[in-house]
Amino acid sequence: DGSTIALIHKGDLWLTSAKEEKPVQLTKTPEIEGGPKWSPRGDKILFNSEIKEGDTRLKVIPASGGQAVTLMNAGERHCWAPDGKAVTVVSNNKLLNVPLDGSKPREILDLGGRGFTERFWGLTWLPDGKRIALMAEPVKARGESTLICVASVETGAITELAGDDKGWKDGFFLSPD
Repeated sequence: DGSTIALIHKGDLWLTSAKEEKPVQLTKTPEIEGGPKWSPRGDKILFNSEIKEGDTRLKVIPASGGQAVTLMNAGERHCWAPDGKAVTVVSNNKLLNVPLDGSKPREILDLGGRGFTERFWGLTWLPDGKRIALMAEPVKARGESTLICVASVETGAITELAGDDKGWKDGFFLSPD
């Protein structure tokens, strides 16, 4: 409902009211947390935890507080799956759904061999739950260009948006409707 904000302060995950500052610290670790994302139901928070440079873990914690659970290593590029029962991540050029219950990750789309480098970010499921938007770096323009794409997890088809501009794109945002 937008009444609570998850934020990173001094390397830890905190919650605060959107109306008044009453911060509550959720993590207190030597690691550096980052990238908090609320679950679709608002009962959990997904975040990165950098143990040391090059060693990042993807963790989830109840929004009410408690122990954070590590879902996997190297979880910098991620988003919640639409049902909130899994997290979608990019790993080795594959989109995977990583279930919160600890069961085996499931590949949902192979992004390899499609002209992209290993750099993907901005993962965002579309409301239909069948397509995911993402940012990607093309091999042909490494370091000079980014693509905004929508990928169908049912067919594997990838559609480039704003393809007439081969320059650097800064991001995208879905409308709330």
